[in-house]
Amino acid sequence: MTGEERIKIRKGQIMLCRVLIQKALAMKDQRIAWREQEAMRYEAMIEGWEREIEELEKQNGQS
Repeated sequence: MTGEERIKIRKGQIMLCRVLIQKALAMKDQRIAWREQEAMRYEAMIEGWEREIEELEKQNGQS
């Protein structure tokens, strides 16, 4: 898999996680603490993927 393909995959995963965050926060039948914890978990995943994208973009620029 090329760096460009990995970047596209990660960006897609980030978009999906942002949707899941909105869904988790909108759930009315769950406790607030659970919703916030779920949103924080997705945010942490997004941050990791964004760092990976930055590294891949740097590598692609140097190639």
